[in-house]
Amino acid sequence: MEKGQPLRVLVTGSSGFIGKNLVNFLLKEGHSVRGLDKEKGKLQRDIPDGSLHEELIGNITREDILKRAVEDIDVVFHLASLVTQADVRESRYWEVNVGGTENLLSACKDAGVKRFVYCSTDSVVGRIHQPPAKESDPPHPENIYGSTKYEAEKRVLEYSSRMPVVILRPTRVYGPGDWRMLEIFRRIKQKRFFLIGRGEALFHPVYISDCMQGFKLASEVRDAEGEIFHIGGAKPVKIKYFLETAARELGVRIGRVRFPCSLAGGIAVILEKCCPVLGITPPFTRRNLEFFTKTRSYDISKARKILGYDPDVGVEDGVKKTIQWYREKGYL
Repeated sequence: MEKGQPLRVLVTGSSGFIGKNLVNFLLKEGHSVRGLDKEKGKLQRDIPDGSLHEELIGNITREDILKRAVEDIDVVFHLASLVTQADVRESRYWEVNVGGTENLLSACKDAGVKRFVYCSTDSVVGRIHQPPAKESDPPHPENIYGSTKYEAEKRVLEYSSRMPVVILRPTRVYGPGDWRMLEIFRRIKQKRFFLIGRGEALFHPVYISDCMQGFKLASEVRDAEGEIFHIGGAKPVKIKYFLETAARELGVRIGRVRFPCSLAGGIAVILEKCCPVLGITPPFTRRNLEFFTKTRSYDISKARKILGYDPDVGVEDGVKKTIQWYREKGYL
């Protein structure tokens, strides 16, 4: 997008946490926004009356839906994807995350879209052996979500000779409206939260407003075309520090009882096997365990240099703003 010029924008996955924030951000910037999501009505209640916004309901695997979605659109932000779920077959991830992206890319090329910004994930990186991870490091995704998002990245880059494309890998995005972080904060407040392991693993959160800055720059900076960028906070922190910061803001302390990683991992395996048989979602999975144990530290110097990206919301301020919002809405 050219700076200061109102454009017609499509946001797929517009009812998700990042998607809703991006739609609102773009509307405030003066752009006309079309949202595409599979769930009806979730977005409209968060959009100001009178804004230049249109909501389409449909699946990104439907070529007819995508053709309509990209009609008269200048810039596409592709966020829609299938995230890790225990009860979904692997072939469905390929259909949505890879096939859906291919269909959208084709529709964008045919419609003359000026720029395609793909929201990938730090899950494509996998286990980091020499932190911080750089965009040039070989990806080693460890689950079907990361694997299919990585394959989708490849498809996006294949189109770089046919239209301008940019790939973003946001780290752990949080802020007002983030329901995943709300559950953690609730347990901390209720003193039902226990640390797994020593909490020494590095965690790289990025506050939602900084993430929005990354998306904006990716859509505007010419030198970003054909590139991949990590979009994270100014620096990673130890997971223990992040959780203790939240506890202080909530006026409590993290419980002293800690579960060994080996014990928690065993429990997660049992839950993952038994819960689907009973028709319920596992309350704890091995993916949840990664939150406590997996090192997530990403080099954002490329985004700083090429995009001019400059995250300015630190952990203390970001956690405080997030908890304040939860309190105002009556969630905490």
